Amino acid sequence: MRILIVDDKKENLYLLDFLLKGNGYEVETANNGAEALEKLHVRNFDLIVSDILMPVMDGFQLCRNVKKEEQLKAIPLVFYTATYTDEKDEEFALGLGADKFIRKPKEPDEFMKIIKGIVSDRKQGKVISKPPDSQEEKEVFRLYSERLVMKLEKKMLDLEKEITERKHAEERQAEFGRILETSLNELYVFDGETLRCILVNKGARENLGYSMEELRGLSLPDLLEEVSPGPLREQLEALRIGNQHRVQVISAHRRKDGTTYPVEMHLECSTFESSPVFVAIVLDITERQKAEEALSQAETQLRQAQKMEVMGILAGGIAHDFNNILSAILVYADLSMHLVQKESRIYSNLQEVLAAGNRAKDLVRQVLAFSRQSEQGQRPIQLRPIIQEALSLLRASLPATIEVQQHYNTESDVILADPTQIHQVMMNLCTNAYHAMGEKGGILKIRLESIEVPSEVAASQLHQNPGAYVRITVADTGLGMAAEVREQIFKPYFTTKEESGGTGLGLAIVHSIVTKYGGVIRVESTPEQGTVFEIDLPHLDVPAAVETPSEDSIPGGSGHILFVDDEEVLVFFWKQALEDLGYTVEVRTSSVEALEVFRNAPDAFHAVITDMTMPHMTGEVLAREILQIRPNLPIILCTSFGQSSESMKVQATGIQTCLRKPLLIRDLAIALHQVLGQKHGGNV
Repeated sequence: MRILIVDDKKENLYLLDFLLKGNGYEVETANNGAEALEKLHVRNFDLIVSDILMPVMDGFQLCRNVKKEEQLKAIPLVFYTATYTDEKDEEFALGLGADKFIRKPKEPDEFMKIIKGIVSDRKQGKVISKPPDSQEEKEVFRLYSERLVMKLEKKMLDLEKEITERKHAEERQAEFGRILETSLNELYVFDGETLRCILVNKGARENLGYSMEELRGLSLPDLLEEVSPGPLREQLEALRIGNQHRVQVISAHRRKDGTTYPVEMHLECSTFESSPVFVAIVLDITERQKAEEALSQAETQLRQAQKMEVMGILAGGIAHDFNNILSAILVYADLSMHLVQKESRIYSNLQEVLAAGNRAKDLVRQVLAFSRQSEQGQRPIQLRPIIQEALSLLRASLPATIEVQQHYNTESDVILADPTQIHQVMMNLCTNAYHAMGEKGGILKIRLESIEVPSEVAASQLHQNPGAYVRITVADTGLGMAAEVREQIFKPYFTTKEESGGTGLGLAIVHSIVTKYGGVIRVESTPEQGTVFEIDLPHLDVPAAVETPSEDSIPGGSGHILFVDDEEVLVFFWKQALEDLGYTVEVRTSSVEALEVFRNAPDAFHAVITDMTMPHMTGEVLAREILQIRPNLPIILCTSFGQSSESMKVQATGIQTCLRKPLLIRDLAIALHQVLGQKHGGNV
């Protein structure tokens, strides 16, 4: 059984060491709380016996640290003190988590009886060290300060008694000075009339940067930055005449070098050498204020993050419903195009419908990316068409007072990126520019150019490597930004817009996208003179991926298909479309009914096509049930969410193909032709 004794007095350590070793215990000693913590982190102990008033770290702080650490909190801690002996001292100690509070002196037999009782209970598993009371840090500091003030007041009374009894002022001042010097807080004694410093402890002198001689020439108001002398003197007068017992002042102390730091000052009236004085305990609350500010920021960000998470979930659900509506528009337009002559005006109109539908598909992808249900792939792309597409979408919302100027000066504008995210970058920057100019208007300038960053320039640029880049510049003639705003615009949730006008995520997302692609983003802005954003993205020396509509014929086939979707409009359309391609189609709008149909005739179907999101049973669960009956049956799963991540997930379950909605006839025809192994050929 190993016991750790903590006391700053060698004679006390010697007596306890002798007593405990004489009773068969292994003992180690420490001179203060800090030294004790070091030993507790190196060796295991079964009991801690500690004094309270000690230099460096006192017993109260030792107890609080022990009870806060997971690996130490189970160790019983006993306070053995001759200094802190009041009931409130005991109450505070037990509130910190101490297991026993023993007042000195104690007869050795009585002391050992208590220690043996604790050891015995611990061996029998009866002692489970109590956790400290749940108190905020501020409350703990307040109680700690009160205990210290009360102890200081008691010491001052003791000193007055010694003055009367022994008339040795030097000894009294030395004792008082020792208490001041060993305190963890700043301690001051001010003259009751002039408010000049009489005594100031070492911690306060070091914080302020003054010597004791310099401080004797300063008064309390000289040290305070944010408290006017008039109200302060009124508070001190209330202390002097007894209307108040203690005064708390929140202010800032002014150091010798002119800098300041926030403080919480507790003042009481007392006497020193038969003269009235004010005793002050001062807490440096710099870290506390930082912690409170950080906590407030964290709470704000948490609320914003929770709000965005809810919005993401809603966005995913809306995108799914929108995809179903969009599917009907696209598939009927697609079907109608095959029923009219290519030279007709109807055919041309239907092409415009499909083009608009495809833009809507891109919009859905952005919504799904926002809701984190879609992963977009990177590929070589040209920037100019994406910029022009973004501007064409914005033009309808821009007032006539805003002039858009475009300048393109690139030999090649190919980069490796997801086009949807680049589109998102342009929409965010241009929308911010529009908001900065407002209805009064201005000029929105878009520039695209090729640049070369040499090694010597890259060395001076933060996070930029030498090489070829494509630079996008978005400039406006709007309100501009002050330097303090400019430094924060890329931080998540920072916004200068009205409460309902922005989330503070737009530029944070832009910054994230640009840096993800190895690029850099810079901003220059002056109030009332507009803002310029520059984005450098690494140039890719390969041809861009060009997507052209295929003119190939739509493959037909034969076979019995089970088609499942909870949207009746889509079920009706796809039954008609697939039958036109040569298939026999049985449809259901309920996944539960579809499973029952399949169980009744599992060998009657050549393939199953099912939607992913349906009530009662998802398409993925339906597919698993079907594959348990016929493991090799071809299944096509149609989903509104991200194709790459979703297909990898579902194909691991045995589903052969995952298609993203909305579908065109050709998409499904090719997929069906492939999963059936091209055994039922034919083209239409």
